[in-house]
Amino acid sequence: MVMKYEHRFTVRATQAEVAEFHAHASGFRALVPPVSPAVIHSAPDPLIEGSILDFTLWMGPIPLRWQSLIEDVSTEGFTDTIGGKAPFAVWRHRHNFVRLDGHTTEVYDQVEGEVKRHAFWGPVGMLVWLSLPLLFAWRQVQTRRHLEKR
Repeated sequence: MVMKYEHRFTVRATQAEVAEFHAHASGFRALVPPVSPAVIHSAPDPLIEGSILDFTLWMGPIPLRWQSLIEDVSTEGFTDTIGGKAPFAVWRHRHNFVRLDGHTTEVYDQVEGEVKRHAFWGPVGMLVWLSLPLLFAWRQVQTRRHLEKR
């Protein structure tokens, strides 16, 4: 069963600034919560159409290897997908950057996921899915922290 999650917030930054922040490995590192550290194996900088972001995300003692394909890249956002990797049979995350005015952008994330039917990876995937509200709350705080310095 495909599950859906959405998160929205505004940031006092231009659409171009938000897109630029998300396009670099340093932005990715800033958005990963310290309780789930990530080891980046390869990340083209900046991320462009067709890039593969390869990293291991740690959920406690469990390493989750992700290889995300980056697609539909523009100043309006991008999509990262995995297929059959980590604890998900399906993972599609659309990052939308919506210009509200000349200095405010809405960040609108849409995630679709399907947990693998597996005795071990199924429960791990559900744990990851249930942690999305905390993950995206962290992303919101960090995005504002890095972009609203002015």
